[in-house]
Amino acid sequence: MTSLTESGLMMGSVVTPASGSSLRAAASAAEQPPVAVLQVVGGHGAGLSVPLRPGRVRLGRGAEADVRIECPAASRLHCEFEVHEDGRVDVTDLGSRNGTDLNGARLTGTARAVAPRT
Repeated sequence: MTSLTESGLMMGSVVTPASGSSLRAAASAAEQPPVAVLQVVGGHGAGLSVPLRPGRVRLGRGAEADVRIECPAASRLHCEFEVHEDGRVDVTDLGSRNGTDLNGARLTGTARAVAPRT
């Protein structure tokens, strides 16, 4: 489990996938290299990176979340990332109280957040 409790990530923070050198740096910290990196590029948590390996990763403020954030606007289980080995990342809102936006649009189901690597 990766904790972002002390990151200061809050409503309005901007998170974007990273590639290239960010992926290589994150890979050196673990056996299996990450497929993508969840990188906070705005708000109080700016600069924070979380390597994402294939599988499901749930984000929220509750103890059951894989990536925990301290943000009163976030639900205990807010959204879920499905990380695929080819680099695709899909995101789904988990019925959160305040919803999940992707590229400025409110999610109504599962959406592709990152396209596959070429």
